[in-house]
This record gives sequence, C-alpha cells and structure tokens, in this order.
Amino acid sequence: VHGGERVLDLGTGSGILSLAAAGLGCGPILALDVEPIAVQTAAANMTTLGDRVTVRRGSLPLDPHPGPLPEGAATQRFELVLANIIARVLAELAHELAVVLAPGGKLLASGIIDEHEAEVLAAFQAAGLAIDRRVQAGDWVTLVASRAD
Repeated sequence: VHGGERVLDLGTGSGILSLAAAGLGCGPILALDVEPIAVQTAAANMTTLGDRVTVRRGSLPLDPHPGPLPEGAATQRFELVLANIIARVLAELAHELAVVLAPGGKLLASGIIDEHEAEVLAAFQAAGLAIDRRVQAGDWVTLVASRAD
C-alpha cells in the first residue's frame, strides 16, 4: 500500500479492513456487505472518516442503483480488493473479482480454511488471477493475487 489506492472491501463486516486501509492512506474506499446489520455496524464505525469510505449493502457485480457509489466506482477498477469471506463465495465470485481488480492491483482473499484452498485456487486461475503470495496461520489461508494479464 502506497496511499491513494481505490479500495473495495467485499464482505466488510464491521469495516475493520476498510478502517485499516483508510489508516494506511487509501481512498476512496467502497465497503460492501450483503448483511444489513453488517452495513449498519460498518457505517457506524466509519463516522470519523467522512466521505473517504462509502458503506452500502451489496456484492459483485457492482450495482449503482441501490445506493450511492464513490465517484467512478461503477466503471473503474480498484487497486486493492479486500475479500475476507468463505472459500465457496470467493470461488463463486472469482470472475467478478478479476473484473474489478485494476491491472497492477492486488486482491487479498482471506477467510479460507486450508482444506478448501484448492477450490479457490482453481477458480482464481480460471478467472485469470495469479497467486503472488500465500500466507497461512493455523488452518486459515490468505491469498494475495493479481491479474495474470
């Protein structure tokens, strides 16, 4: 992270990864979650950040209709995509993750139990994502990926 990166925090939950990205100088940040209580919680946690973080209900592909998106988010790509969600959902969204990831950008995919890692790896490869780094802590795996093109 160098600062100024456009960030997508997919499955934001409490918004902790968006807060960390904002603290590192990233922005604008779009924080999405499908759960209404997560959206409320994340929005409450972002009050001190002003308009640097937009929190809304949603997933991929991005839909501009249910609420405001940061300027250009519906048509531009993100330099940093954070996705802390289960392996099955990461695999299902692999193509959409590749679509929103900017050339030269990084995808940090976490929340992967090691026994389901192969499913995510296969889906990422099929979507044109290359694994740059793998980190494991106990049974949990994080993959750092970039576009293969």
